[in-house]
Amino acid sequence: MQVIVIDKDLSPKVTASLNTLYRNGCACHRVADETAALDAVAHAPVEAVLMAWTGASTLTHLARLNEADSRPAVIVLAAEADETAFAVFEQGAEEVLEVERLNGPVLWRAVRAAVARRRQRSAAPPPVLWNDSALTHLLDPVCIKDETGHWLFVNEAGARMLDLRPEETINQTDAELAARRPALMAVLRHTTLADATAWSSGAATVTDEF
Repeated sequence: MQVIVIDKDLSPKVTASLNTLYRNGCACHRVADETAALDAVAHAPVEAVLMAWTGASTLTHLARLNEADSRPAVIVLAAEADETAFAVFEQGAEEVLEVERLNGPVLWRAVRAAVARRRQRSAAPPPVLWNDSALTHLLDPVCIKDETGHWLFVNEAGARMLDLRPEETINQTDAELAARRPALMAVLRHTTLADATAWSSGAATVTDEF
């Protein structure tokens, strides 16, 4: 497994945890900054990128990494995952890890899971069109999103809850909808985190959102 590690702003604890990746056969290539990482991704079949959360610039680099042909799984290392998770998941990160809770086995499991999810998504079939399904007329709100968090479908009850027409939600993310309906910001932030949990588990999950 080819892994790019951006050394910039990484703590000694993270550096020590990399030894577990080496022992498990990962080819970890350490680069100085995000620009070098983007160059490496463009010229080699990289499967994962580890980078520290450094603020708004991290989101910019995440977006650029997701535009790369290989679309590596990006794991963001942050002081507090809850503070950054909503933003980085919206930009396509596969995982956010809290540095204080990090150790070698945790990092190794996270990298394996992130790469597996990214491979699964790359092989996924095109989304099904739901507009004519029985879901449309259910009394309970129903929405369907793709793996990047973009809304593919919302039924009439869900659209009423958002005070939007169904077509106004299509291809929107939770963050984009929250910008239009600030009163639902907390709810939509929660759904983003719940979605990430569901993707991570690889199984059906139950959560209270509304």
